[in-house]
Amino acid sequence: MDGFALATAILRGLHLAALLSLFGTLVFAVTLAPPVVQARLARLAWVSAGAALVTGAGWLILEAEAIGGTLAALPVVVTGTRFGQLVTLRLVLLAVVVPLLPLPLREGAGGRGRPEVAATGGASPARPPPPTPSHTGRGNIVRRLVALFLSAVALVLQAAIGHAGATGTGLAISESLHLLAAGAWLGALLPLLITLPALPASDAARICERFTPIGLAAVLVLGGTGIVQGLQLIGSIPALFGTGYGRIALLKAGLFLLALAFAARNRLSLTDRLAGAAPDRAKRQLRRSITAETAIGLLIVLAAGLLASLPPGVHEQPDWPFPDRFSLVAMEDPDLRQEVILATAVIAGGLCVLAASLIWGRFRIPAALLAASLTFWWGPSLGLLLVEAYPTSFYTSPTGFAVTSILRGQALYPAHCAGCHGATGQGNGADGAHLRIRPADLTEPHLWGHSDGELFWWLTHGVDDPEGGLAMPGFADRLSAEDRWALIDAIRARNLGAAIQAEGTWPQPVLAPDLPIQCTGGVAAQASQLRGQAVIVVADTASALAATPVVPPQDGFPIAVLHLRQGAARGDCAAATPDAWPAYAILAGLPPERLAGTVFLVDPAGWLRTLWPPGEAGDTTQLIAGLRSICEHPIDPSPGDGHDHHHH
Repeated sequence: MDGFALATAILRGLHLAALLSLFGTLVFAVTLAPPVVQARLARLAWVSAGAALVTGAGWLILEAEAIGGTLAALPVVVTGTRFGQLVTLRLVLLAVVVPLLPLPLREGAGGRGRPEVAATGGASPARPPPPTPSHTGRGNIVRRLVALFLSAVALVLQAAIGHAGATGTGLAISESLHLLAAGAWLGALLPLLITLPALPASDAARICERFTPIGLAAVLVLGGTGIVQGLQLIGSIPALFGTGYGRIALLKAGLFLLALAFAARNRLSLTDRLAGAAPDRAKRQLRRSITAETAIGLLIVLAAGLLASLPPGVHEQPDWPFPDRFSLVAMEDPDLRQEVILATAVIAGGLCVLAASLIWGRFRIPAALLAASLTFWWGPSLGLLLVEAYPTSFYTSPTGFAVTSILRGQALYPAHCAGCHGATGQGNGADGAHLRIRPADLTEPHLWGHSDGELFWWLTHGVDDPEGGLAMPGFADRLSAEDRWALIDAIRARNLGAAIQAEGTWPQPVLAPDLPIQCTGGVAAQASQLRGQAVIVVADTASALAATPVVPPQDGFPIAVLHLRQGAARGDCAAATPDAWPAYAILAGLPPERLAGTVFLVDPAGWLRTLWPPGEAGDTTQLIAGLRSICEHPIDPSPGDGHDHHHH
């Protein structure tokens, strides 16, 4: 993020902060504030509305310059983009809110004096003068309610402007609730801070107590909607730690917990001290604590502005920052599995003893020593659940496992891989015979124990030899990133073809390769668009199209037929690229000239499920039975060691 983008993000955050302050001030004025502070809250509302207008206009101008490259693009952005229209609508709403706000007149004779009990004498202070007419009367209450409603609408428009609006209605609703809750809690902190000095300690305590249900409800909504948004916009633990969006979200979550800690201290400790022997001191402590909470709230809002300016983590390749990652590979070995289970049970037992001692109030030190000793002794065994990781460990292939990528990698394999791994990939290449570590057999199932990102790292940087040097060189200086991803697709496709020829089945579920297609009526442009239907992929020649079995529609699932030769018939779909035939031949482990007559079945989720060699597909009844079987028995989309190796 360059300086201009950072400035735009900060201005966006300040605009959001002003909106939250306006909404929170009006909520506080309508629900909690006594008459004595209404004039002060009116001033705050005017300042907040003015700040929202100025920062909103500035943000719109900067975004227009970023979109159009010049300030002259502002009219086009305002009238011709969804962003410009929504921000302009918000500014119009704010302009309507301003005249509805009470006039920020000063209090009467009391001025800004504090009607508190004097430090000496203890006599009750003179009752403050009645509020000015601008803050009383039914009409003014209605005006404030209308202003509150319009400020709420202006605030929730943020959900339509940001990532939530581009993702879907459900996330936009969640974001709207998130914004309103933030306004009701964080936006109301300044009004609370302004109110406390104007009230006696007992009244200040009552205001804090009445604010508690509002703040608690807001915190619950913020926590729930924050989790929903995190799942959809971040998507995974690797993206949480390995993307800029995820790290800012972590910072925001940490600030939220810190603000929550201050709020809990304010309510559970400092508010109670207002009724103690030193109420003035307690009030000063409470005001300092609320000031800190308000500052943290501003940082939270600025972090939200940065998040809105970054691409969501779910759309980024995460750079894993840790040297290890969690893995269940060790649980496949009976001895290691027993060690991990025993260590977990022993450490959990020690922690339970410690918890019981804390609850009971006895033997705390011996219990703590026992728990620490057990954790120190057995903790290393839990390290078996960690394996070495690389920055790219959680990358997924961007190729779509497309037929063009498979063939591109297939063309690269002889020159860059066959020398060591052999023409068939069995690790028997002539150049690898003199190596201390034999090249890997790329036809074995172990290939699927490695993520796309791990394979990409090794192709880029090489494989380390434990005794020093490289067991395999890297190819970053010889192959582009696109070529390295294509090699990964080809190696996986070759592995699948070797396995189905040797075992009659694929070792791992794999998504059917994507390819451009042509369908009668133009219902699809890519094979991936056929998902939701069971697909019969037929390798037939142009002269054999008429012999393709006709499968009637079935109850419960639609059926599509995809021909690997160009030229669809009978309303079917056909490949729109000649690469489809040789790519599917690799998956079948057959030379292209022997693929004719092969039938593949793809389930509605897009997974390749069944292959019938030439002449074995049988009649329509057999095809229907196969289709029903794959539709009635869906597969786990994330096989293997916690990775979806096939989410291309």
